[in-house]
Amino acid sequence: MERVETEDVKPTWIRGPRLRARWDNMSNTAFYAKVKSGVIPPPHYPFGDATPYWSLAEIEAFEAKAQGRKVEAS
Repeated sequence: MERVETEDVKPTWIRGPRLRARWDNMSNTAFYAKVKSGVIPPPHYPFGDATPYWSLAEIEAFEAKAQGRKVEAS
């Protein structure tokens, strides 16, 4: 099997702690309050019911919208 090199491979899913760190180490309380109020997109549970994950594509679209940039359809 031939090995294929890829550039800029991004994970499809991101967990809460990594997402909070991405947003200037937002506190856990503030983060989940914003999720509950609908300010931050809701999580998904692709690997079982125990651990929430966020779609990186949804988060990048959310960030672009928050910064007033046009979001391209993927």
